[in-house]
Amino acid sequence: GGRTRVRSALYQFPLLGLLAIGVSSVSLGIGYKALESFRDLAGVKTPTGSRRTLTERPQIQSDVARTMADLKSAEAYIHSAIDEAWQQAEQGERLSTEIKANLRLAAVNATHRSVAATDRMYEAGGGTSIYEDSELQRCFRDIHVSTQHIMVANPIYEVVGKVALGLDPKQPL
Repeated sequence: GGRTRVRSALYQFPLLGLLAIGVSSVSLGIGYKALESFRDLAGVKTPTGSRRTLTERPQIQSDVARTMADLKSAEAYIHSAIDEAWQQAEQGERLSTEIKANLRLAAVNATHRSVAATDRMYEAGGGTSIYEDSELQRCFRDIHVSTQHIMVANPIYEVVGKVALGLDPKQPL
């Protein structure tokens, strides 16, 4: 609530929004790592009772494409939300409640889309995914930890929904 001392655009961003962007960026990184790990596995794994590698299966091809779409769209949304906020901040204006809400929504969405992407790759990896030395197992564990962070937890949807409906969110964004 005090006087702004530094006029840089970065300092117009809300602390909670910056934290949420950080958590969601880690989540996106985990999602992309799961995709990369699965691609490495899919080229060499032939499931028991099959003659085809995972890469040759239509369902797997679809799963990989859906995973790419989840990650790329979430990444594009968060970049768009940051760009929109940055443009307003560069004009020396305080960020509007709607802009702050959009930052938080983009962050929570990126985390949850990354979870969906990671879960899909984990499941597609089959039994190989369950072992402690599996990169997919590590991604699975880490991505589910990220969902527990208060900056990107499910209640953020409610807060953003209040703003979208013209209600007071009754908490900082």
